[in-house]
Amino acid sequence: MLNLKKDPVVVIKICMLLMIGALVFSLVNMAFAPRAQAQTQASVDDLPSFRNLDGKIPNSDNLPRVSLGSFLRNIAETTGIYAFITDKAEMETPAGLPVTIFGWQELLMVAVGFLIIYLGAARNFEPLLLIPIGFGTVFVNIPFAGMGHAPHGMLHII
Repeated sequence: MLNLKKDPVVVIKICMLLMIGALVFSLVNMAFAPRAQAQTQASVDDLPSFRNLDGKIPNSDNLPRVSLGSFLRNIAETTGIYAFITDKAEMETPAGLPVTIFGWQELLMVAVGFLIIYLGAARNFEPLLLIPIGFGTVFVNIPFAGMGHAPHGMLHII
């Protein structure tokens, strides 16, 4: 049996062998994997580049302009930050059923999850139990993530 604590050179050699093995594996898979072919219908002059900086992107005539404010508001509303800030947010399940999310309750549970992770990692109070419990608490209480929703949520699958 290798005594890895007393011989760091062995640990480095094993890590290097694993990295070389992963590199060889990826190169072999890349050699036999099917490749996507680029379409050559557009001419070189139509494509935007440093040579034609004033050129338009093909097929971009009907796209609406997006302002920075609307972009940030859309990101906040679709990632769950909006549900944390406001008192409640509405969403629909894949089956079409309405769900009400109370942001302050989930924010409180995320804080409890981080406290559990802190106690397990920094204070060493039963880390093998508290760290997974804390991460599960944080993941399940992220609004709109659906981590604990049956049957397709990540934590339900695990």
